[in-house]
Amino acid sequence: MVASCQVFINYGPHDNSFLICEYGFILPTNSFNHVPVDKEVEALQMPNEAPNLREEVTSRMDLHGLRSDHVLRAGELPYRLLMALRARACGCRGDEISDADLNSRLNTWTRVVHGEIDIVSRANERIALEGLADVCRKAKSTAHEKVGRVADLLGSDKGDDGILLE
Repeated sequence: MVASCQVFINYGPHDNSFLICEYGFILPTNSFNHVPVDKEVEALQMPNEAPNLREEVTSRMDLHGLRSDHVLRAGELPYRLLMALRARACGCRGDEISDADLNSRLNTWTRVVHGEIDIVSRANERIALEGLADVCRKAKSTAHEKVGRVADLLGSDKGDDGILLE
C-alpha cells in the first residue's frame, strides 16, 4: 500500500438494519433492503381457503423450501413469496375441493416452481396476487405502527432535526 492512497472496503450485501448495527451507518438507497413478511403470510386468510387442506399445501411448500424466508423488496416481484401464495391459492374455493383436485392443482404448482409453465391458472394467479396485496397492506400497517411507537418513545426529547437529544 502506498502512503496517501485512498483505501476502499466492501461491506458486502447487507441491508440497512445490519449495516447500522454492525458498522454504525446506513445507505440512503440500498438495493439489499427488504421487509420480512413471514408472519403476515402465515396469518393471511386466503379467500375460501379450505382449512383441512392447508396442511397438505404447506407440506408441499416445505418440500420445495418455500414455506419461509418471504421478503418484500422495492421494485421487485418477490419470487419466493409469490410461489408460496400460489401454493396457498391451490387450496382455495371452499370445501368442495377433493383430495384429487388439490393434488392436481399442487402438481401444476410444482411445474410452475420448476419453470415448466408460468402460472397454475388465471384464477389461482388472481387469488395469489390478491394475497400479495394483502401481505403488502399488512406489512405497511405494521411498519406505521412501529414508527408511531418509536415517535412516542422519542416524545419531547427530539431536537428540531428530529434527532434524540441526551
